[in-house]
Amino acid sequence: MSVYWAAEPSEEFSKSLKQRVDDFYNHVAATGRLHLWRRSYDFWNQGGVDLGKLKTAGDQDQLTMLKVNHFRSIGTHTVNLVTSDRPSFDCKASNTDYASETACQLGQSILDFDMRDKRLDHTIRQTVERAWRYGEGWLFKTWDAQAGEPWAVDPATEQPIFTGALRYESFNPIDVVREPLNPPGRGTRWVAVRRWVNKWDLAARYPEFQEEVLNGPTRNEASTTHWMLAYDRMNDAREQDEVELYEFYHDRTPALPEGRRALLVGGTIIDDGALPYKRLPGYQLVAAVQDDSNFGYSVAFDLLSIQEAVNALFSTIASNQAAFGVQSILIPKGHALSVKELSKGLQQITYDPGLGEPKPLQLVRTAPETFAFLTQLVTQMEQLSAINSVVRGDPQASLKSGSALAMVASQALQFSLDLQAAYIALIEDVGTGALDDYKAFAKAPQIALVVGKSNRARLREWVGQDISAVARVTVDVGSALSKTLAGRAEMANNLVQARMVTDPRQYIQVLTTGRLEHITQGATSELTLIASENEAIQEGKPVKALATDDHVLHIKEHKVLIATPEARQEEQLVGAALDHIAEHVELLRQTDPLLLQVLGIPVPPDNAVAQAGMAPPPGEPMPPGPPGVEGGSRTPEPPNMPQMPSMPGGGPPVGPSPQSPTPPGAQPAQTVP
Repeated sequence: MSVYWAAEPSEEFSKSLKQRVDDFYNHVAATGRLHLWRRSYDFWNQGGVDLGKLKTAGDQDQLTMLKVNHFRSIGTHTVNLVTSDRPSFDCKASNTDYASETACQLGQSILDFDMRDKRLDHTIRQTVERAWRYGEGWLFKTWDAQAGEPWAVDPATEQPIFTGALRYESFNPIDVVREPLNPPGRGTRWVAVRRWVNKWDLAARYPEFQEEVLNGPTRNEASTTHWMLAYDRMNDAREQDEVELYEFYHDRTPALPEGRRALLVGGTIIDDGALPYKRLPGYQLVAAVQDDSNFGYSVAFDLLSIQEAVNALFSTIASNQAAFGVQSILIPKGHALSVKELSKGLQQITYDPGLGEPKPLQLVRTAPETFAFLTQLVTQMEQLSAINSVVRGDPQASLKSGSALAMVASQALQFSLDLQAAYIALIEDVGTGALDDYKAFAKAPQIALVVGKSNRARLREWVGQDISAVARVTVDVGSALSKTLAGRAEMANNLVQARMVTDPRQYIQVLTTGRLEHITQGATSELTLIASENEAIQEGKPVKALATDDHVLHIKEHKVLIATPEARQEEQLVGAALDHIAEHVELLRQTDPLLLQVLGIPVPPDNAVAQAGMAPPPGEPMPPGPPGVEGGSRTPEPPNMPQMPSMPGGGPPVGPSPQSPTPPGAQPAQTVP
């Protein structure tokens, strides 16, 4: 070969790609990987495969096959533990200017919108679940130019031009063809993802290949590589509208500088061109790698044989109970029994004492060792997966405190840290890739319901250029303690003790969500505002201070502008910064002390409002009063009231008192002589 196969012209390339597809499926079949995936599928979907029935086996159906699916239960708890909290996106920009900060906020809102509106969170969870079952899961993010809303009309074809939209999809490893021996992740140079698409829609998109598309392979014809068909033998007359389509993506490499994207139906390339994305649109989620392969490894593989043994023991017990559960009676040979029916269902049985009484035959008893071994097998599954009894909702009686429950539950998550780390990396890569795609393809205005951090929603129109400053996306999914109710209660109580939570509503939010954004959001917003004001001062733009600003923080941060020898040589910058700082100082003097107290800002001694006689916040000394008048405490003592006369003989005082003033227009009560 003198030409790299992925760089061949379409006609030759179609044959080479078809050969790579066949080689991949032959590899997974020959190495037993396909059989392993099928077993994992069988045990995960046990109830569906058996149609929810209690099946029988044996030559005379004497065995009862009872399956108790701990495999799926443990896997579901693991996935829930890793994905229980909605991830919090944090967009990073290459610069720290205000425009970049605004672009990052918009980028975070767009990703949050995709998580909710486009079910990206559900797609990511599917991928994590498949990674646990099959050792790996795949998520593809592609741009669909035919999606979205009509935006304009193509003058050449008079067809509508749509705004376009991103499409997120999760795939099983059997549907992602790649080089079997290359390491996962960035070692993957190319992938070909298999989709099942409506052939009539596909033929409408590519009318020049209508015959090839309509005659493409259906699910029945691809049954050798798709294990689902092993449980669906009635599809000969159904699902004939779907055709097998391979989307091929090759990364940019020295041998293929522009990369490549192609669509293969049967043996025909119906679309071909350069890679339109910044990087491959497929993301492989792998918690652990099987050595010398492109395949992942999961603890689920270690549980399959134990689950099979658990099913066998339950079947043994159930078979014994089903065969001998109906009571049998032992009667001596030659015994003549006389049964006489009495009233109300009672019976009188007469027998010959010399021949002995009839006795029940006990055959349903199962050896205690069987139950002990069964319990040990389930315990081994929990130990191997670290999904303990606390996570499964059945804590030990000795675990009573919230701290103990939280610690035990967090140990399960720590065991799954590899899966969680892969989960976080997947979200970060998908988020970064999604924003890259929006920057490249979102030329038409995108209208979306943008949800902010405070859950305030509004319609926002934007284009890809608005987020051009975003360089990278990072993700925060919370700590292990935030995954459990006991852990969140521990966090909330610690925050109360540290006086970081002073409002019951904040306590409830930490307890229910485990997130701290609503506590830190105020400080973050204030720092962002200060950064934007510093930029405006440097650019000579006017800025205005408000009474509700954190004046102390603003003064300290604005001082940074003129804290270098170079800055002090710029008279205009120094003057603008000092003028703005003076504005904050003046507001400290003129702002109502009660407002400053609510905001947690110290009241300066020369506050004019406090000096004018308004009661300042309690706990602080009164500012100096006018000349000749001593300053008192923050909370002045009440004035002395006159002593009221008493009744003769030591009775209570009469007349008006501070607690019961005389009503207007009424005469005060007279003292009794």
